[in-house]
Amino acid sequence: MAAVDDLLVRLRERASDPNRGVDVRQDAFSAQVTSLDLGSLMGMLGQAASDLKQVVANNQAGRVDPALTAKADRIQQQMTAPVTHELPAPADAAVLDRVEAEIGFALPAVLRRVYLEVADGGFGPHGGLLGVEAAAGALAALRSGDELPRGRTWPDRLLPLVKVDPGYDCVDASSPEGAIVAWDPEELGEFSGEKAWDRSFSQVAPSVEAWLTEWVGGRTQGEEHQDMMRKAMIDSVRQSRAYFAAMTPEQRAEYGLPETGWEKQIGGHLGLDDELD
Repeated sequence: MAAVDDLLVRLRERASDPNRGVDVRQDAFSAQVTSLDLGSLMGMLGQAASDLKQVVANNQAGRVDPALTAKADRIQQQMTAPVTHELPAPADAAVLDRVEAEIGFALPAVLRRVYLEVADGGFGPHGGLLGVEAAAGALAALRSGDELPRGRTWPDRLLPLVKVDPGYDCVDASSPEGAIVAWDPEELGEFSGEKAWDRSFSQVAPSVEAWLTEWVGGRTQGEEHQDMMRKAMIDSVRQSRAYFAAMTPEQRAEYGLPETGWEKQIGGHLGLDDELD
């Protein structure tokens, strides 16, 4: 159990970091949209369509509407501002017992400890684990069959853990270690057959422990994006320096580059020289 104890320590540390608790942090605009009921959402979309028509009319007339400009700026800020939220408290053992009774099976031991000793969801791969009651609710909806092709039945002990649109990453509680299975209904239709149904499931990790161990040592989407941007800048500077290196000093001088140390003039301000060598 020492490995699991160490994993829980690492999970608590990462889960408590507001910048790294989940892989994908929802922006404020998306959070607002997803919180709306259907009527409010339709009203919001109608207003957006009206605003767009007004912007087009203003552009054609050469006018600027300060109110609409300010509104667009606010939306842009919301779309780039990640939502911050407090990590939920650990789940209560009595709640876990009740949920297990409701769904008809016990959670894998490691997953139960994660909920009891780290938090009741709100951290982990993608947008984070569902809370235990939310996971039970998602399972009930899937068991009802409303979200499934006709004639298909949701696997008995497959509990949704993480929402991954349009499906879920789930734990297979029928397996000894709680294998993690991704369900991707993207290609399923109302009358999809057995083969298509089977293809919509794929194992992504042999156990809860392996799944969370990989996550806790991995990088967030934002960190991966930063790495990609840094690599792109390094490649760009290298290409630019190679371009000017092929020139004579006189040719480089025409671009305002000195005879010696001209390399520093190209990307030197980015602080990437150690990685460019």
